[in-house]
This record gives sequence, C-alpha cells and structure tokens, in this order.
Amino acid sequence: MTLQDCEIRVRLRADQGSAELALASYLSSKDTLYPSKDMVMIALMGYWLPLAQKHKSGVVDDECINSSIYRLKLHIEYLEKMLQNKIIREDVKESKLEKASKPLDKPEKWENPFG
Repeated sequence: MTLQDCEIRVRLRADQGSAELALASYLSSKDTLYPSKDMVMIALMGYWLPLAQKHKSGVVDDECINSSIYRLKLHIEYLEKMLQNKIIREDVKESKLEKASKPLDKPEKWENPFG
C-alpha cells in the first residue's frame, strides 16, 4: 500500500476555563496518555469515519459503521470505569437520543453536538 501524507491543523480560540481550551491544552502537552496524534485519530474514527467514507465513495459499508460503534462502546466502558462504581446519573444512563431520519445526510441546520 502506498503511503500518503495529509496534514490537519486546528487553531482554537475559546473562553478561558472552557472545556474546549482544557482539551486543546491537554492534547498540546507532552503529558498525554497516548501520543496526541493517536488520540485525535481514535476519536475522529469513532465519530466521523462513516461520514468521511460516505463523502469519499458515496456509500458507507457495514464494517465501517460497526467499527465506529465498537470504538464508541469501548470508550463508554472506559468512562464508566473512571466513575469507580459511582452512580451514573439517570438522565445519562437512560438518555433517549433523537433518531436521525436520514443518517449520514447533511442536516438542514447544523447543530453542535457538543454544546
């Protein structure tokens, strides 16, 4: 397989003390759990790989979707372990997410899923 370079740069301006700034500062530090590049790619693949695949080829194969779901479930398990047997809030445990009527299609109006 032929290797190809691709560069992604992110510049962030956020309020002091914000979660976004804390995350960017952590990823920019040398004190991360894994190399920052790996952490970013793992997160991007879990959330956005199906959209990238649809953009590239027009379709998303089932394995891509299953892989993303698997990555997200592993991360959920990791986060639950971080709670160290504390109770997960009911509104988080029982969250009812609105089902997308047209998954992977561009929404009519963009809504930031992170707040």
